[in-house]
Amino acid sequence: MSSSMALRTVAVTAISLRTTPMSKPTEDEILQKAKELCWGGGKAWNLDDFQNGVSGVAMLTRVADATERLLCLSRAKEMLEQDLRR
Repeated sequence: MSSSMALRTVAVTAISLRTTPMSKPTEDEILQKAKELCWGGGKAWNLDDFQNGVSGVAMLTRVADATERLLCLSRAKEMLEQDLRR
């Protein structure tokens, strides 16, 4: 298992433990939203994003580290849960 896949599994599992019964965004939705938040901050989610660029993002300045990715995952989950409650 690659390190990015392991990080994804750990992060999504940790975040899933805090999911409330009334809102359940999927892991794919959380990951996509987290990547968008990361890209919006000018950071690549992983080295592939940095090397290949991301459509619609002007410039990625660096690759986000594990802590930053976990923060993006947490924010993404919270945002998606709020959207589902509306």
